[in-house]
Amino acid sequence: MLRPLIDLLATEISGQACMDHVMTITRYHRIQASPGYRAAAEALLRILRQGGVESSITTYPATGRNREWTHLTPQEWDCSDAELWLLGPNGAPAERLAWYAEMELSIIQRSVSTEATAELVVVDDAENAGAWSEKMAGKIALVGNGDIHRIWTHARKAGVIGLLTDRMSYNPPNRPEGDLADARQYTSFWWSPDEPKGWGFVLTPRQGARLRKLAAAGPVRLNARVASRFYDGTIENVEAVIPGESDQEVLVVSHLCHPKPSANDNATGPAVCLEAARALQKLVATGRLPRPKRTIRFLHPPEMTGT
Repeated sequence: MLRPLIDLLATEISGQACMDHVMTITRYHRIQASPGYRAAAEALLRILRQGGVESSITTYPATGRNREWTHLTPQEWDCSDAELWLLGPNGAPAERLAWYAEMELSIIQRSVSTEATAELVVVDDAENAGAWSEKMAGKIALVGNGDIHRIWTHARKAGVIGLLTDRMSYNPPNRPEGDLADARQYTSFWWSPDEPKGWGFVLTPRQGARLRKLAAAGPVRLNARVASRFYDGTIENVEAVIPGESDQEVLVVSHLCHPKPSANDNATGPAVCLEAARALQKLVATGRLPRPKRTIRFLHPPEMTGT
């Protein structure tokens, strides 16, 4: 019974439209509760309405204190710029290691503002409290893989002012160690309401290896600057509806959040849903497909938070 419906959808669905939607979505830095996420949500709403689909945006407070469906929503965060520089022997900037304006993944998301010049210290086994000491106070720590919050807790207690991480997840044989040497892995802080906030930058594994080598040979000094802010804002759910004949509903859910330029699942999912909603609505509106028995509701929420 599904075959005729699938064949009918195949005459209306556009693969190019799906690809265009992916390209649109990935232009936005879609960190949950941020201006970039809101802009992406508004872009989805425009696409849905242009396709004749009944749609709206539902907003929720994003304060770091309120809960939606038992889940604590983060406080809204906005980063306007961030840079990390390796300083030369004379103290002048010699090499830019990370730049938010060029690659948003260059910082640990939800970092606080800072302007700091300090010496680098390399901390191996950074999840272990015993790897840290008060001699590191006032320095910037380079760490590898591990839970970033646990690492930050140890670092803060040791007096470290900020973090650099060259973490990279490996999964041999699909992703052997050494693969993606020039990629930056998405890393984010998720702050609890009363947790002291910090800042950090994300390096590539190649950059991390080079800094470790430089630090072993002598002092390495860095300049870090982050321009960001936290404030009470909102978080959005995009909703589209194809009305049915009964009060029963089918929910189609795809999450919209994730950093620029991520695409797999967090842009491809919404893109397919946008085109499916448009195609179904057009087929119903033109009489080629009867109104569904159950309302079809498409939801585009942030993943996990407030869904």
